[in-house]
Order: sequence, then structure tokens, then C-alpha cells
Amino acid sequence: FERIMSPGGEASAMPVHCMAVIVWGLAVMKHPAPELFRAVAELAVTRIDDFQAFEFCQLLWAFAKSGIEAYALFRAAARRLKSRRDGDMKGLCLSMLAWSFSM
Repeated sequence: FERIMSPGGEASAMPVHCMAVIVWGLAVMKHPAPELFRAVAELAVTRIDDFQAFEFCQLLWAFAKSGIEAYALFRAAARRLKSRRDGDMKGLCLSMLAWSFSM
């Protein structure tokens, strides 16, 4: 696990949509995996601009739903949101983000 999830490890090549789907699935199943969530958060911070809008929202929702603290991830997300253009995200994404940041 440590070798795979370490910076520069095999997971650093993981497509960002996979990161979002993995943590979303764990959050939906209410399966606690704090080490995995923390590792994904570290990787996601460095690649925050690579996420498509829905993947980005799904990722943040999963962290909020799971209750795993990821301050650096949410700070990076806030920076990304400040630079977004009108129309970048649909209503569903915006509502997911509002809920995620409120938790």
C-alpha cells in the first residue's frame, strides 16, 4: 500500500477519474478507509486541475460524506473554484459542492 500510494509511486499515474470513483464508492458503502482517503487526497491536491467537473464534485462529496478531514484538498478545491468560468459546472455539481463545503 505505501509503495503504491506514495508520491511518485504507482498511484501517481492513476487517472483522476479513478480516484474520484474509488472514494465515492467507499463513501456510498460507508466503508471506512482513512489511509486510502488520505493518500487519494494527497495525490488529488497535486492534480486538482486535471479533474473534470463532475469528478471534482464527486471527489469532494465523497470526502465530506465519509467525514475524513482533507483540509489541503478543500483549500486546493477552493482555489480551483475561484478561477472557474460561468457554465463550467451544472447545477448538480454546484449543489454537491455546496453540500460538501458545508460539512
